[in-house]
Formats: sequence, structure tokens, C-alpha cells
Amino acid sequence: MSTSCRVRAAVPGDIEVMIEMQKALAMETEGLQLDEAAVRRGITAPFERENIARFYVAEEVPDSSDGAGGAAGSRPPKIVGAMTVTYEWSDWRGCHILWIQSVYIIPSWRRRGVFRKFFDHVHRLVMEDPAFAGMRLCVARNNENAINTYKRMGMTVENYHMMKLMKGKY
Repeated sequence: MSTSCRVRAAVPGDIEVMIEMQKALAMETEGLQLDEAAVRRGITAPFERENIARFYVAEEVPDSSDGAGGAAGSRPPKIVGAMTVTYEWSDWRGCHILWIQSVYIIPSWRRRGVFRKFFDHVHRLVMEDPAFAGMRLCVARNNENAINTYKRMGMTVENYHMMKLMKGKY
């Protein structure tokens, strides 16, 4: 059994898994059943226009003892999580802020460091590229476990409320 994972940029071959993960995320977090055609548009568009968002996946790193470690004809690594990163333009800073959004990790891989790998990946992007000023994410006010996790990673609570006006039901 694999005990670790790695983060990589998503590729078009990951689209179907990512669609299923987004549907699962919406159902788990908000009890919403998403329209698959809309999710498909949402997942495929950034592959066509990279300035919209970037997608990353976490895939298992097979142990060499489990028989999946690179032999010809072995199965591809299993995707265990997906993350969307979007851009906010900061006119105050003259550069972008990266937003971590839509993180889904399959239940059997939760609490195994997958989010930490996603976070570290985005943090590295921010630190290495002067086009990025920082990173943000949105978390439910009552999700104390997540808030404490993000604080341990060096994030601070902003003094803002998130507001919305949407055309559709969600």
C-alpha cells in the first residue's frame, strides 16, 4: 500500500476524476448536487485558457514493495486529491494573489498530509515568483479544525466577510 503522495500539475487525462471530485466536494460540504455539464465546463476551461485557473492533483507514490512501482504495464498512480488555484489581481501590490480553492481529498487519504503537500506547492510558487504577492483561501467560520490547521501553516485570519450575488442557485 502506498504511504505517500506527490503533487503535480493536472493534465487533460485527469478531467474525469476531477469532475467526480468536485461533485463529491459540493455534496460533502454544502449538500449540493452539481450539474455535471457545468462542472465539466468549469474543469475543462482552464486547460484551454490557463489564465483562468491552474489545477493540481495529488497522486499516490507506490511503494516499491506493492508491485506498482514502475514495471511495464503497471497501473498509473491513483489520484487521491485535487486542488484549484485561481488568481486575484492586487492593484495595491501590482501583482497576483493565489487563491487555494476546491480542495478535495478522498476520505481514505485525509489526515495523511495531502493538504500540506498542496499548501507547500502553492507556497513555493508564491515564494519563487515575483508575480505573486501571497496566497489566500476561504474557510467556513465554524470549521475550527481547518482554521487551526491553516494557522499552524503560517496563515492569519483576515478581517473581511465574504459576500456574494450569484445568478444561479449556487
